[in-house]
Amino acid sequence: MAHRGTAGEPRGLSQAQYDSGTVTISAPFCAWCGEAIPRRSGPGRPARYCRRSHRQRAFEARREAERRGISPDEVLLSRFAWDRLRDALYRLEAAAQDVALDVGSGRPTKADYAEALGHLTGAVRELQEIAVEPTAMTD
Repeated sequence: MAHRGTAGEPRGLSQAQYDSGTVTISAPFCAWCGEAIPRRSGPGRPARYCRRSHRQRAFEARREAERRGISPDEVLLSRFAWDRLRDALYRLEAAAQDVALDVGSGRPTKADYAEALGHLTGAVRELQEIAVEPTAMTD
């Protein structure tokens, strides 16, 4: 299964630090789009980008970030993308709370679990459909 970076997850890193420890990712991923990079044999540094165009876009984005005084850890989002992402995360949080209440009280049946899972899956699917893609800003 290919790793796809999310809005809150660094892309293109071989290791990610979490509260419970270090998670090692076995395949390299493009530092621009998050897609898996095919392994190559032979000498040289490991590839950081899956395409030359992604390496160029990353270079342009770094230059634009320097021009605007933005650190590498900061991200610019359009108001529309931010609102969609925030709303979908809120709906996912509310769905998780609904599920916890629905199956946590009384004696839930198999049908209750199936309905709760459907509700939660719908909220996750909505979040998955939101694509926040990196772009290079050019004048």
